Amino acid sequence: MQVDDMILISIDDHVVEPKDMFERHVPARYAADAPRIVEGDDGMERWVFQGVTAGSMGLNAVVSWPKEEWGMDPTTFAEMRPGAYDVHARVRDMDRNGVLASMCFPSFAGFSANTFHRAADKDLALVMLQAYNDWHVDEWCAAHPGRFTGVFSADVLAPDAPEKMRYWVGRKLMGMRLFTAGSTMPNQADWVDDPRSFPAWECASELKLPICMQMTVKAIPQLRHMLERFPNVPVVLDHLAKPSLSDGPPYSGAAELFRLADYKSVYLKVTPRTVAEAQSGKATHATFFPLLVSKFGASRIAWGSNYPTSEGTLEELLKVSEAGLSVLTAEDRDWIFARTALTLYPALAGSEKRKADA
Repeated sequence: MQVDDMILISIDDHVVEPKDMFERHVPARYAADAPRIVEGDDGMERWVFQGVTAGSMGLNAVVSWPKEEWGMDPTTFAEMRPGAYDVHARVRDMDRNGVLASMCFPSFAGFSANTFHRAADKDLALVMLQAYNDWHVDEWCAAHPGRFTGVFSADVLAPDAPEKMRYWVGRKLMGMRLFTAGSTMPNQADWVDDPRSFPAWECASELKLPICMQMTVKAIPQLRHMLERFPNVPVVLDHLAKPSLSDGPPYSGAAELFRLADYKSVYLKVTPRTVAEAQSGKATHATFFPLLVSKFGASRIAWGSNYPTSEGTLEELLKVSEAGLSVLTAEDRDWIFARTALTLYPALAGSEKRKADA
């Protein structure tokens, strides 16, 4: 596909980190302690850091694997589609499917870098976290300028969080991600509105920095406290905060989500997971997505392919998303598939300029 035809921007993709990612970014005196890939007696490759096996490559690279073979068991790089871990192969996948730009989240590091936050030696973990983010900026994003961007992680409860946030913004990372619930954290965390995080949120307000929240609807009351205290911070909810939609119209399971529509700084992220949930039980695409747009407006909804963490190739994931959102107007789809992403992350406009200049 030619660059002129690329109109899609995904703000929810993932990268499986290559084996050599730390080699050029860890100071020599720490090199022996850097995370590394170890092949076990079973032939499986696993990341190991501070003596602890970290990461679960299997579910982070299910692209092209049948769902019945999914699992949290680690796999080998040889079993993965190269686009999961090789940036040049990823761009070829994107080119074939008209995806102009992509925002990627980590795999081995864990959601919001939990692998490092939970490590026993915090000082060493901080060195590796910085090396990780340096790799993401200097190698993944820089390999194809204008095609990728990333978000960073910071311990928002730590006193030095604002300092770390300013550093990573200076390194051209475009947002911060907070992971408060998910596959590696089954219970919703209770620190969303912890006063210790207020300086970090104040810094985000000052920097106009979007905060991407991985959370469930259970945390929405806490989130409302933060939205009221920091009304100028853009907040992006992964997978719409995972409401239950199977009850169908009027979607009482999403009532808490709909109440957030009054907060104009709240943005939503629609992924293949959302599309599937919107056709479960009594839910239908035709009744849910128009209702969602009527509440929030398409200009506050963005799309993410969740590649390569979702079942199917990028082409298949795109077809699923396009089919689910086909019930909306062409203008609404244009916002969701590209223009909202440019509103949240203006630096991605560079990819649009490259397209115009090509």
